[in-house]
Amino acid sequence: MIGRVLNHSNQSTTAVYARFGEDSVRVALEQHGARILDVAGVTPTANTDTSASDRPRVDP
Repeated sequence: MIGRVLNHSNQSTTAVYARFGEDSVRVALEQHGARILDVAGVTPTANTDTSASDRPRVDP
């Protein structure tokens, strides 16, 4: 289903995105986003806590 939404014709292309559900990658992306917002002088309005224990586990 996700592959259809992303308009992927090959399942292996969609599988690349499954790693974004991994905690280490998610934490790195959230931290990077927070740094970008800080440099831009923007105050985030959403929860930016990067601790994995607060989020439900998502299996690919």
